[in-house]
Amino acid sequence: MIRILLIGLASVFAIGLIACETESTSSTISPVEQSIATVRSVNATVTPVPPTSRPGPLATTQPTSSITSSNDPVSKNIRSPKVDADNATTELTYLSDAWSNVWLCKDSKIESLDLTTGDTQVCSVSVEFVDSDIVVRSTGIPNHDYESTLGCCASDQNSTWTIPIEPKLSDESPTYAPERGPIAFTVSGVAIYGPEEGPGGDAVALEYEHFIEDRQQVDLGVCGGHSGPNGQYHYHYDSNCMHWHPDDEGILGYDLKAIATSIISEVIGFALDGFPIYSSYENQPVGETIEVTSSYRLKPGENGYNGIDDYNYVEGLGHLDECNGHFGPTPEAPDGIYHYHTTLTNGEGNLGFPYFPLCYKGAVNKKNYDLDGGGPPGAGGPPTDQYACNINPDGLCIFTGSPHQTGLKPGTDEIVNNEGRVLFNIDEAIATDASGKTLVPTGKPASEGDNLKTSSNQDMSDDEKAFHKVMAIMFPIRNALMYDISYLSTQSWNELTTELRVRGIKETSFTSGTTPKDNYYSREDIFDLAKNPDGKDIHHPIMKFLEESGLYLLCHVTTDEFNVLLKEAHPEGHDPCGDNVITTKVPFNG
Repeated sequence: MIRILLIGLASVFAIGLIACETESTSSTISPVEQSIATVRSVNATVTPVPPTSRPGPLATTQPTSSITSSNDPVSKNIRSPKVDADNATTELTYLSDAWSNVWLCKDSKIESLDLTTGDTQVCSVSVEFVDSDIVVRSTGIPNHDYESTLGCCASDQNSTWTIPIEPKLSDESPTYAPERGPIAFTVSGVAIYGPEEGPGGDAVALEYEHFIEDRQQVDLGVCGGHSGPNGQYHYHYDSNCMHWHPDDEGILGYDLKAIATSIISEVIGFALDGFPIYSSYENQPVGETIEVTSSYRLKPGENGYNGIDDYNYVEGLGHLDECNGHFGPTPEAPDGIYHYHTTLTNGEGNLGFPYFPLCYKGAVNKKNYDLDGGGPPGAGGPPTDQYACNINPDGLCIFTGSPHQTGLKPGTDEIVNNEGRVLFNIDEAIATDASGKTLVPTGKPASEGDNLKTSSNQDMSDDEKAFHKVMAIMFPIRNALMYDISYLSTQSWNELTTELRVRGIKETSFTSGTTPKDNYYSREDIFDLAKNPDGKDIHHPIMKFLEESGLYLLCHVTTDEFNVLLKEAHPEGHDPCGDNVITTKVPFNG
């Protein structure tokens, strides 16, 4: 069954690169009273707020600060940070033996079972000191059995992470972590993502049934992790289970209530600024153990559907600051260091948003952002180009970004999901943006998160109906070239592109242009190129094929008046219908 996964018709109408949008926070940061911990203790008593299987009801107290948006994940900062001057001077170095012992899967490879597929993968980590950096290479597979869930299936990512040997607190405002993609990595070499899932909602709030996700199916597996479209397993939440390995019980028996005292002040991973992330429990000076809580609260009336935007930072609500960290002693640094935590709940016992660091107090190593694009999966945050080409171990180009979950099944009038289940008829299909708002039929590019929903189109014009059908047709074609090329067959490709073939769209190729931008590929040749890229970045020809195919299909199935609209809206002033010299249109009912 062909997966119906696609980015949408984003860029179908605008040739070129499309920048990934991210957001930034804005709020005042103040230090909170710090916990004191000098030794590990597995016999300590857990006192306040043990974790619950479902976070409690939404808080209703008025928040005191908020999160605002920006577009640059690297340079946009949280304003007016307050860092205790004495604490900030404490130095941290990873050259000591204490830190060399925190890594998992380093001295021996561990086989882990994917409970979704029944297959096993290997967790492996290598650590190398290079100049002033620590370079960590890993397979990206956890050291425990796991569930890939709907993004099946997790695969070896050949990840590379780089952090400083001696991380430093920045003199400037904290830097907001990427909205999408890795924000940190674990001591087992697994990616840690931020709180938001593909459509933009809070993945954990969704898992705990605070809202209904009507944009895309999302499911977290055991220990708060799952696999993404490119096979990158990652955590959105928890991850404490990497330190839980009973001999007599499988991973599905994992229960934080029962094992809290065995996961105290354990190093979970490292943020991209190099500062460590600790587990959800730590010791107090009197020998007690507390659950470390976050200081974020849902805004009144919100439920996490809008992700980060639904939360406010409330100073003093929990133990941690706005970045989800604080200063204090740890087993590896008894004199005290700044460090982050993975949080299960906030200070009121509700959702522990942001679950991992939301921003960075230290100077961020920009290598981890892969700003030039095209780096290997797991190398860091999202590249500047949302649709950059990552070369996988088989030499195939797998694009960044998140595919859509719905599309038109070839040769039918059925809209199906990625599992092939029929959802509704094409005559009821409306293309929407990530918020569920109906897309306006123009030549402007769509965005990640666009989807298909069922709605009446009786009040729409014929051009509007045709636009939404084109979107439904192009979704699986884009999925095929951008994400599913590994197992795409010639027969499946021919079925997907039937609507293009019957209209003579993309029949020929031209590859002798002065620059790559001048070249274009036929349906057959673009399939061959995607199947045999010889390890090359074929981003541009793939995107150009998709963009022009969608435009030319629109030219065929809409009126001359709409064709003029496409010309007027084109960002480069092109006349797509005129350029394609369409003399005889073939509408959908033709």
